[in-house]
Amino acid sequence: MGIYGNAAVFAAQMCCKDSNLSPLTAWINAIANFTESYESRTKNCPRGAFLGLCEVGAVSGIPRGCYNKTKKNKNKDYALTALNLLKEGASSNQGKLWNMVIGSGEKHQNGQMDVVISLWEAALLR
Repeated sequence: MGIYGNAAVFAAQMCCKDSNLSPLTAWINAIANFTESYESRTKNCPRGAFLGLCEVGAVSGIPRGCYNKTKKNKNKDYALTALNLLKEGASSNQGKLWNMVIGSGEKHQNGQMDVVISLWEAALLR
């Protein structure tokens, strides 16, 4: 589990403990516990994946809602595709899962799979 996966699990756990805490605030607080890097703290890809999963009610203990600033979020789409693949029995190897999510191409993952796999392995996804 990398910093984004750790942050996602911690943020989900914080939301479960405090139903008044928004997933975005939980993410901001959680990521600060795992890195001092401004670039890592503000990286859109893993945050968008986490918030996208929260939006559709896929994260245990977090109700459906509008948590992303934009309606169209490719990182949400990647995360939901990865979740569906995991539910179908796909490998939880980040590289293999990412290749299944995007098919062929040169696009590199940026923490989205760390978020999904970490939440999956922590049994926080439904």
